[in-house]
Amino acid sequence: MKLFFTGATGLVGTRLVHFFIQKGYQICLVTRDSKKAQEHFQSISNQDSLKIIQGDVTSRGDWQKKAFDADAVFHLAGANIMAQRWSKTYKEILRQSRIASTRCIAEVAQNVLVCASATGFYGDRGEDELIESSAPGVGFLSSLAQEWEEAAFSSNAQVCCMRLGIVLDPRGGALQKMSPLFKYYMGGAIGSGKQFWPWISWRDLGPIANHIIDERWVGPVNVVSPNQVSCLEFTKALARALNRPSLLNAPCFLIKLLLGESSSVLLSSQRVIPNELLNRGYVFKDLMLDNTIDELLLLESQLISASQG
Repeated sequence: MKLFFTGATGLVGTRLVHFFIQKGYQICLVTRDSKKAQEHFQSISNQDSLKIIQGDVTSRGDWQKKAFDADAVFHLAGANIMAQRWSKTYKEILRQSRIASTRCIAEVAQNVLVCASATGFYGDRGEDELIESSAPGVGFLSSLAQEWEEAAFSSNAQVCCMRLGIVLDPRGGALQKMSPLFKYYMGGAIGSGKQFWPWISWRDLGPIANHIIDERWVGPVNVVSPNQVSCLEFTKALARALNRPSLLNAPCFLIKLLLGESSSVLLSSQRVIPNELLNRGYVFKDLMLDNTIDELLLLESQLISASQG
């Protein structure tokens, strides 16, 4: 089976590429920096299964021929939401990196298209339980996710949009950013702490993606754990795992002052239920947040030790 990837060097893309290589799939990925991508994936033993091509997915090009030929396309490209404050210019970068690229992918994907999206689709919804059929929210993130998905669903392929929660991974992402604060006794809840933070373990990404392409799922899928927690519960779990207190809560006004409009990523509440996954009988590898964080921090320390050894 031939798979085509954009955004392959990101957190989710890296996990999926390794997962499908191990399953014996042939993978082609497009990137703006092929040399960097080759270095990123140099640990893959079977390099014959991986082809790296250079191209800009926000515009048409020769790379589209590879996407056209693929049995399934994973479109994961998009500028980092939290890389900087959301100026008018950066908002446009966020839009173009997602919408323009998705349109270019959608016009050539022929079989299965799996497009990244986000639980930000639902906006700030308090304690409402949100399933795939729930209405979208309001605000920039919600509008961005809606446009993103609309561009994907314009394809003639069978399209599935993965509404991803916070991905917990020992190699990067939220844990890597938050852990140092707690290690130095500076960690705590953000805002009221009552907002729900949807999360998913990296170990579930590959199996879920595999189900999507094997069974040709169509429509949105909430890629989150069924055991959702509040920000307060999340930060307490991380503090406990690190044997540190969770005392220095950051008030809303301070977060908004520091981050501007992008503070909505941390302050919005999304109690997202993986209804499609549960209805289809998916068995999660990591269900409980406490256990997941314990295992991830252990893996992180092992990775650090290995790199230093």
